Amino acid sequence: MNTTEPTTSNCIEAACKAYNVDESHITQKTRALDVVNPRDLAILLIKKQLPMISNREIGELVGLTTSAVLYSLRRSRDRVRGDCSWSRSFTTKYEQARQEIK
Repeated sequence: MNTTEPTTSNCIEAACKAYNVDESHITQKTRALDVVNPRDLAILLIKKQLPMISNREIGELVGLTTSAVLYSLRRSRDRVRGDCSWSRSFTTKYEQARQEIK
């Protein structure tokens, strides 16, 4: 377990590691699930671990508008609360990534 203070870089790195993708995927302008899922996870981790970071700042980090960041957060929170198989998979990756940056 990592004992350093969480940073936006740590959150993005942990999300990419959970999905086994390169960090450059996070900023791609696409709706492909192999990009959207790690990007959503990175956004959720940043918001949970670093609540003082604004949605605008998160958007600048990942190449999204503020409204797209809000939509991502809503979708991710619904997934974490959900009970279908794709929700469980996202939740598992969220928990793994969260442990990486604690």
